[in-house]
Amino acid sequence: MELIKKNIHMMVNDKKEITQITLDDDMNVPDNRPDMISMIEAKGDIVLEEVKANENQAWIKGNLNFLVMYVSDSEDRKIQSIEGKIPFEEYVHMEGLNSGEQIRVEGELEDLRVGIINSRKMSIQAVVTLQVTTEEMLEEEISVDIADKNGIEFWKNPMEILELRINKKDMLRIKEEIALSNGKNNIHEMVWKDTSLNIKEIKLLQGKINVCGSLNIFVLYRGEGDENKLEWLNEEVVFTKELECSGCSEGMVPDIKIRLRSCDMEMKADYDGEERIIALDAVLDMDVKIHEEETVELVEDVYSTAMELQPETNKLRFQRLVGNNMSKCRISERMRIKGEEPRILQICNGSGKARIDMVETGSNGVTIEGTLEVLILYVGADDNIPFYGKMVQLPFNQQIDMNDLRESTVYKVEIGTLQINTTMIDSEEVEIKAVIDMSVMAVEEFEKDVICEITEAPLDFERLEHIAGIVVYVVKDGDSLWSIGKKYLLGVEEIKELNNLENNIIKKGDRLILCKNISRPA
Repeated sequence: MELIKKNIHMMVNDKKEITQITLDDDMNVPDNRPDMISMIEAKGDIVLEEVKANENQAWIKGNLNFLVMYVSDSEDRKIQSIEGKIPFEEYVHMEGLNSGEQIRVEGELEDLRVGIINSRKMSIQAVVTLQVTTEEMLEEEISVDIADKNGIEFWKNPMEILELRINKKDMLRIKEEIALSNGKNNIHEMVWKDTSLNIKEIKLLQGKINVCGSLNIFVLYRGEGDENKLEWLNEEVVFTKELECSGCSEGMVPDIKIRLRSCDMEMKADYDGEERIIALDAVLDMDVKIHEEETVELVEDVYSTAMELQPETNKLRFQRLVGNNMSKCRISERMRIKGEEPRILQICNGSGKARIDMVETGSNGVTIEGTLEVLILYVGADDNIPFYGKMVQLPFNQQIDMNDLRESTVYKVEIGTLQINTTMIDSEEVEIKAVIDMSVMAVEEFEKDVICEITEAPLDFERLEHIAGIVVYVVKDGDSLWSIGKKYLLGVEEIKELNNLENNIIKKGDRLILCKNISRPA
């Protein structure tokens, strides 16, 4: 018997491994930089260059890119910065991993410490978390109909599934020019650069993905003039980008991860030939997965009044969307500086990142615990330390409501827009207010027996002989015309015609006349 089949595509994560590595290296101060006196601020980022799946292990190659700001012994160039990178290669053991298998690797910088060994050398120590997940594209074939329905009665049952429609990696590029406002000196040298990415909205359109976001830019620079005065600018570069995506449409479910790979900034002359423009060139990596919720009708059982039919089944895996919720976590905290730290004259910049430490599921949803790290750069009252960087760690706890969570539910938590506002209360106190956008996508994975083939055989006339010629049947709980017809080898339409039924609706206690079809031999 010919079955009409449909292919279902899904992405499943079968194996997951998390490991931490420690990076430790020394770096000499470049010859064109003055001696180091004290450290102000350090930041870093993990950039993965290449990943490969081998037998029972994942190979990861990447770099820790870092930028350090320090106080030098130079009177006219007191604040300096040094950038560099520490390359690393790591093998992560994953039992059962096959060579060439598709894997996703995420690297996160957990801790970065930079110390001064002597005036010409510094030490860099970092703790990096690597999370490796296998990604298997699963294709299942399901039976949704029967080609030749003549003399065949079949039972269909609707099933909600989540199907993967699009799976690709792409890139967005943002180029922008930022002009200095009036009153600021021309740029002589950029000392410190900081960029953070905020994705405000991802919208699916017909054949396109619309991404709205912003790049928050902070630049500390040495201005032109005899004093080489340090100045800074804070700028929000708002962008809206459209990415071509064939097969995408409104109403689908996006699972899109966007990461800032790099952001290059260069000085550029304006029309008057003065260095008053910062040319920005940012590259965003996109990991695009787009799903669609669909209701499919599976052929779950079948019988015939003219032959014996034997369905053969396979146990297949499916996914369904449990929830896709968003929430805003608000944090407000006041922080006092310590006695040995310089007093605050003016806050230059407040930036940070949110890290998820633990995710727990309960009957009412998902509880997320994490840490918000805020780095505050301010002008200090101590002439020996004109700028000072202070790191503040703020814990947060957020509940995202979501029903119908089970042990088989797989959930993905993502940090979206991060807004940080730092306000100087007085010379010893700062108020930090932050809003963290978080989203949870919960997917249930389940198995189901699905008919893959139906074999035919001659009708069992011995079974037909034991069926009474005429029966008055009293409908019970759970009965349907289909189940009654299967038991008494009658077609659904035959039962409806015998009982003058206009539709397939029956209820407990109804009486039905069932009469054996005399056209079939007894």
